[in-house]
Amino acid sequence: MNIVVLEGQVNNPGDLSWDALDRFGTVTVYDRTSRDQLKTRVAEADIVVSSKTEWNVEALGWAPRLKMIALTSTGYNVVDLDAARDAGVIVSNVPAYSTPDVAQMTFALLLELCLHVGEHSNLVMEGDWTRAKDFSFWSTPLVELAGKTMGIVGMGSIGQAVCRIARAFGMPVVFENRSAKPQLESDGVRQVSLNELLAVAGLVREDVFIANVLKCRPPGNRDPRPEEIELCTPYLREQTRTIDPEFLVTLGNFSTKFILKTDIGITRLHGTVQRAGKFKVFPIFHPAAALYDGSKREALENDFATLGELLRASEAERAAEAAAKAAEPPHVEQPPLL
Repeated sequence: MNIVVLEGQVNNPGDLSWDALDRFGTVTVYDRTSRDQLKTRVAEADIVVSSKTEWNVEALGWAPRLKMIALTSTGYNVVDLDAARDAGVIVSNVPAYSTPDVAQMTFALLLELCLHVGEHSNLVMEGDWTRAKDFSFWSTPLVELAGKTMGIVGMGSIGQAVCRIARAFGMPVVFENRSAKPQLESDGVRQVSLNELLAVAGLVREDVFIANVLKCRPPGNRDPRPEEIELCTPYLREQTRTIDPEFLVTLGNFSTKFILKTDIGITRLHGTVQRAGKFKVFPIFHPAAALYDGSKREALENDFATLGELLRASEAERAAEAAAKAAEPPHVEQPPLL
């Protein structure tokens, strides 16, 4: 049995061992594998261990002996499951390995928003505290989590882990879930509807319309294919016409490229006002991107702040127009001259 590890570096940079796999067969470990190298490296493989390597019909054809793809990730959208099934290849993933890490990252980001520890540390090191007139020094308001209500959408394993940490901080928790989960309710934790959850965040459901480019989730949560997007386009267009929003906020690459009919990615377009017909379009990084890539967090925060400013400015403009119209003298119809 030939076992090939294609992306060893990301899972084991040297502090772990692959020896446990030796009893199953001959193990070959590569730190990284490019697309150009893949064909040669999997030609004799019975089992491959990989993370982000794309397994489409072409790649599966390069591995005629392949019996199993063992993913070291939770997501399996990198594998064409239909093609793997047709080839008789088993696909496995690791569903819950990152639950504690994601919950921890959630609060790392939340605490940074509340306390701006990094910014404060830099200012102290630069001498701003020493030069301050008062003993108490801060550059931004300090927000205390105790007593603040946390809203969680989806009470799966990650939602439950976040909930436990929130309660330890003294935060009441409300959660929304597709199915009832009364067993998770307790003192300080209760299930609510989506409308109630939005109200906790200061939003009214009637002001928010959430839609997807695709109207159903692709198998394996993979990326949507062009033909699937095309099939769903009439529904999205009709939704947009019916709602008639002032702003379309596109989250991530797929919705941005689809709405703007462009190949330019979200990295270049985020935080800018674009046009799609009569609609103002404001592209923003998908919130999930900031969770997995901390470097995008600041951009995401800034973009949402800009969006808020745009909405307030637009509301003020409409109010000014209405006031000006109300101040106009009434139009008096002049009688015709004889």
